[in-house]
Amino acid sequence: MVRVKEAIILAGGLGTRLLANGISRPKPLVRIKGIPLILYPVLTLKSVGIRKFTIVASRSTFTPLKRLLKEIDASFEFILNPHVERENGYSFTLAIKRIESEAFLLSMSDHLYTRSIPRKLIETSRTMRKWHILIAGDRRPGYIDVDEATKILADEEGSVKAIGKGLEYFTHIDTGVFLVRKSVEEITDLLEKTKYTIKFSDIITKAIDLGYRVKVVDVTGYPWTEIDTVEDLVDAHYGRRSIVTDVVSSEIGEIAWIPE
Repeated sequence: MVRVKEAIILAGGLGTRLLANGISRPKPLVRIKGIPLILYPVLTLKSVGIRKFTIVASRSTFTPLKRLLKEIDASFEFILNPHVERENGYSFTLAIKRIESEAFLLSMSDHLYTRSIPRKLIETSRTMRKWHILIAGDRRPGYIDVDEATKILADEEGSVKAIGKGLEYFTHIDTGVFLVRKSVEEITDLLEKTKYTIKFSDIITKAIDLGYRVKVVDVTGYPWTEIDTVEDLVDAHYGRRSIVTDVVSSEIGEIAWIPE
């Protein structure tokens, strides 16, 4: 049985759409109902048993994140991505080299989700004989802009056939939460040598092409959202997305003090 005690969180993006609209704080440090954005995934994953976090940060977030997360009762390793223009797949490539476990959770830093989502991934991994990447996918997301989201096309058995923002036909929306085997490092090594810009969806696509087992785990009905724009931020405070914010903040509030 796979034991999952490690997680990677990708926090190396530029957050250009927030910066362009006057938000001065780096995106992972923007507060939603008093809680820095990155603490939502960190504390949610901690609540399902994660004890070691590998955080990939940009030059602007590296030191502030170290200062913020030092108050959390968990082990943190911080990696600086000096080339954020190379995209989140490159950040993942840097991080997977530091992973020691057979399998680990992966989360985007700008996604909020209930602990039921990573739990479902872990529980599914224990009943599935062979897999390399498990993607938490939602058939009917209620708290995001689907046009902006990453789409997944899977067959009736849950095998992922394609992933990307531009898919015309799709079965699920990517929630930004994954369970990944360490063996996927073979793919990141290959892409690092052949591509400058690497999205995480490129890694998944290459895995599918090479015959790795990539499966979608259906989490339809579980609350989650993502923050990309000022409109998303306002909605997470006062609009429909605040439903997710309230559910997740109530869960993480049970297990941690939130640093100022």
